[in-house]
Amino acid sequence: HCTAGKDRTGVGAALILYALGVNEASIYQDYEATNEFRKDYNEQYVKTLVAQGLSENAARNMMAAKATYLNAAFDAIKTQYGSIDNFLEKEIELTPENKAILQSKFLY
Repeated sequence: HCTAGKDRTGVGAALILYALGVNEASIYQDYEATNEFRKDYNEQYVKTLVAQGLSENAARNMMAAKATYLNAAFDAIKTQYGSIDNFLEKEIELTPENKAILQSKFLY
């Protein structure tokens, strides 16, 4: 169900990077890198969607990983939970202690 690699997968990856302490600019840069790494696949999928009757503009927007999309996801989290850290703690059980364990396993 994550056809373009930017919605559930992309936001999930961004949250992992956030939990690891990666700076926001790098998180957004990584998210948008999806466009380059999936360029050929996305182009083929756009053609498929257009052939099924979707406008090319809508198809391209649907397949693109835009910073505004990630920003909207982060804003929604902040609106509901007050902060991304609070979301991670309440919904993912990523307490400060668990975050430290995660960081010790994946950072050097």
